[in-house]
Amino acid sequence: MPSTPARDADSQWTGPSTGHMLRTHTLAAETIARAYDSWPIFDAQNLDYLERWVRDPSSENRQLLLEEKGIVDEAGAKPGSAALEQGNLVGLCIARHGSDDEALTGEEIQTLRTWFEEEGDRIPRW
Repeated sequence: MPSTPARDADSQWTGPSTGHMLRTHTLAAETIARAYDSWPIFDAQNLDYLERWVRDPSSENRQLLLEEKGIVDEAGAKPGSAALEQGNLVGLCIARHGSDDEALTGEEIQTLRTWFEEEGDRIPRW
C-alpha cells in the first residue's frame, strides 16, 4: 500500500465546496484528483463505501448500503434527506442516484469505477 502524503497541520482545504462540486458534477473528478494529496475528498471509510457502490450501483445494492448506514429516506422525503442530516456525502450520492437530482451521473460513476479498478491498492486510504 502506498504511503499516505503528510498532512501539514497548518494547511487547510483549498478546494471547491461540496455544493459547488455537486452542482457542477465535478465530485468524481475532484475525488480522483485530490486522492493523492494531503486533503482528499474522502477518508478511507468513505472511500471504501463509495467504491462498494460504484462497483455495483444497482437498486438492490443501493438499498443495502443505505440500510447499512441507517440513512434510508422516509417515504415521501426528498432523496438523500437522511444522508444529508447525517452529513454523509457518499450516502447522499447513493440515495440521489436515479432521481431528478443525481449527485453523480452514470458517466461519473463509470469514471470512478474505472479508477478503482485501475488504481486499486495504489489509492491512498487515509
